[in-house]
Amino acid sequence: MPRILIADDSELSRKSLKNIFSRHNEWTLCGEAFDGHQAVLMAHELKPDLIILDVAMPMMDGLHAAIEILRAEPSVPIILYTLHNSAEIELGGKRIGARKVISKMDNSEVLVETIRELLEQTATVQEKTPAQTELPKLMLPDAELQSPVDPDGSPPAARATN
Repeated sequence: MPRILIADDSELSRKSLKNIFSRHNEWTLCGEAFDGHQAVLMAHELKPDLIILDVAMPMMDGLHAAIEILRAEPSVPIILYTLHNSAEIELGGKRIGARKVISKMDNSEVLVETIRELLEQTATVQEKTPAQTELPKLMLPDAELQSPVDPDGSPPAARATN
């Protein structure tokens, strides 16, 4: 079951998020941080599958927390969750690697659908094995698998005509 870490300095916002999660049993809340610094520490310790960060928090804001988290865990999806959504926050979020910026004023289903989408994308990437991501080996006769240059320095074409 995917695990989510939330970070928000507002107890009311954290309770609201927990209420949303209680209605959706396809993931679990693994931790709650009350500032950006604590979010970084908890992210390193808990290794969540997704993180929701408030942008405006004491000690360390959500943007700086996201930078620190993504240095150690570059593939973890981060949602910036804010009352102060603006073009600058959207651009800043994209620059640092946050996957989405969502306004706290949006309907909770926007957040739920975003969480589902990001977790599905992450699961799809993780399901690929190294063999699936490698280039397939060509089915060539053994003679063609030899070094492209003979020890004497001649190319394979010269080898065939000699």
